[in-house]
Amino acid sequence: MKKFLVIIWIVFLFRQVEAQADSVAAFFIGGNLNVPEMLFGFNGGKIYSDKVGFYFLAAYTFNAPGEDFYYDNISINKARYDFRDREEGIKTSYMNFEGGLILHIYKKMFIRGGIGYQQEGKYYKFHDDMGILGVDGEYYPESEIESGVGLSAGLMFIISESYLVSLGYNAGVFSGVEFSFSFLR
Repeated sequence: MKKFLVIIWIVFLFRQVEAQADSVAAFFIGGNLNVPEMLFGFNGGKIYSDKVGFYFLAAYTFNAPGEDFYYDNISINKARYDFRDREEGIKTSYMNFEGGLILHIYKKMFIRGGIGYQQEGKYYKFHDDMGILGVDGEYYPESEIESGVGLSAGLMFIISESYLVSLGYNAGVFSGVEFSFSFLR
């Protein structure tokens, strides 16, 4: 069923692309979603039908623990082996900043490619049975942060005079499918 819906969506986009004129020069700004990590963010840039355009994207997951629970002066090993506190889970947060170029390929269809900075933070949840640390004994020691360069590519479609959609893929520290919906100006 999902494949069928994706095919219908792609056919709809191509029909919209076919029905429109060739000349384009517009700014765009909108929101984006990256799955499976569930990054939410915004994007913007400028597209042209006769020269190279540009875009930027910033996205973040709001999954980091609050200040009342986080202790950056306690290492994960200290919590595990010195305090012998019980490990109860993990929260992972993601951040992605990227920018790149956009090329016109056909009528109202564009291809984009970019490079950016990605960061993945892992926050291990521990429980202090004595209730000294955190709230009700639940706390997060210092986080493990992995960061690096990410690459991104995708297709962009102008579906009307006012709207642009983009479907792409990013890879690097983490990977995922990016979907964007933007307003043209």
